[in-house]
Amino acid sequence: MKIREFHVRPNLPPELKPLQEIAMNLWFSWNWEAVQLFIRLSPDLWEKSYQNPVLMLGSLSQENLEEAARDESFVANVKRVHQSLVDYLKAPGWFRERTGRRRSSGPRTFPASSGSTRVSRSIREA
Repeated sequence: MKIREFHVRPNLPPELKPLQEIAMNLWFSWNWEAVQLFIRLSPDLWEKSYQNPVLMLGSLSQENLEEAARDESFVANVKRVHQSLVDYLKAPGWFRERTGRRRSSGPRTFPASSGSTRVSRSIREA
């Protein structure tokens, strides 16, 4: 018997789609307003997911996501924080200021010998 691994991505309501981009960028980790978005969704799940927004979003019930999408205040905060991320990504940054060149926007790859390993942890283990 083969065991297959698959990843379930949340079906985010359109109003919450920016949360996926915020969660996938490490910028969230030093932006307290971004962190507060995830805490506000579910403080308990935020801790159980080891403060991992991608894991957390994948673990929230569809009902919770839809409830958050109906909360005008929460949606306004999502839009504001997402705009902060977009502004941050558009800013020239230290590399361009020092070299006059744009940083590459391509994906970063690491050789297999770099020691990187994939670690996956289930919330149910908590």
